[in-house]
Amino acid sequence: MITALQIFNNAMDLMDKRSSTGAIDATKTQRYKVRTPNILTMWQAELSKTGDLYATFEFDNKPIPNMLGMLSNFNMTEFTGTDLTYEAQGQCKAYYFEVDSEAIVYIEDFTTQWNILATINVPSTITSLTKYKGLIAPTSGSTKSRLRFSGSYYYKTINRALFSYSFQADRIPDYRPWIRKTLPADFKSLDMIISEYPDRQYAKDSAYKWEGRKDLYINYYFEGNYRAIYKPVPIAITDLIQTLQVDDITAMSGAYYLAAHLLLTEDPGTASYFSQRFIELKLESNVKTPAVISNIIDVYSLGGV
Repeated sequence: MITALQIFNNAMDLMDKRSSTGAIDATKTQRYKVRTPNILTMWQAELSKTGDLYATFEFDNKPIPNMLGMLSNFNMTEFTGTDLTYEAQGQCKAYYFEVDSEAIVYIEDFTTQWNILATINVPSTITSLTKYKGLIAPTSGSTKSRLRFSGSYYYKTINRALFSYSFQADRIPDYRPWIRKTLPADFKSLDMIISEYPDRQYAKDSAYKWEGRKDLYINYYFEGNYRAIYKPVPIAITDLIQTLQVDDITAMSGAYYLAAHLLLTEDPGTASYFSQRFIELKLESNVKTPAVISNIIDVYSLGGV
């Protein structure tokens, strides 16, 4: 990792501001140091244009088993006046479902009879699919659990789940075919996503999708770790101790950019030279992402040709 101070020190070397003892005189370079954060912020903006600035973030995905089954409860069903029940073996400890209008929903378990564990009254103010989830304390000795949709009026339900695990109240998972992942605040656009499988192999994967430019969704039932490489929105540099996501060559281009702007009025000739070196290093560091390895089918060998 490179800090803004390291780039500043490199720029001071280029400008011949280091003494024979190896020290940079703080009193003689203070005015340069004050200007450095804003100039390096502009330099980062230049890197963002050419794609030299990258960042990464990681997240994992592990599906929580749905007691009601894997896929069928993603389907939308209609309540038309007759109770809809979705039953599972075992004790449930949490639930999730979505409805789009006024409804009464019961979470129940069975001992010698069906016991109501929770009643969710969905108000008439609900006019689109809205999620409801919560924790359940199962009845001792119960052997089955179920969701029961009831009420007086027509409505639709989708994405129904009962979970046998205990959760913290704010950790109950959403049960949807695609789960939205929170991206870093500086996310601008994607370069590529790499998934790490349980056997630690890496590969580009299709278990995710994008809606728009910034909404990332992961398939609920995919299991693995994800490492995303993306192009960030540059964060303004306000302190020289800040760490920058750049390699050594790109950092050297920052030193030339900084030196050129610090000397712009003081020594235009030298500033022009440093500016040219910055352009050369920017081009050198603008290396494209390596192509992804893929299988090539030899069509000429098929069918005995």
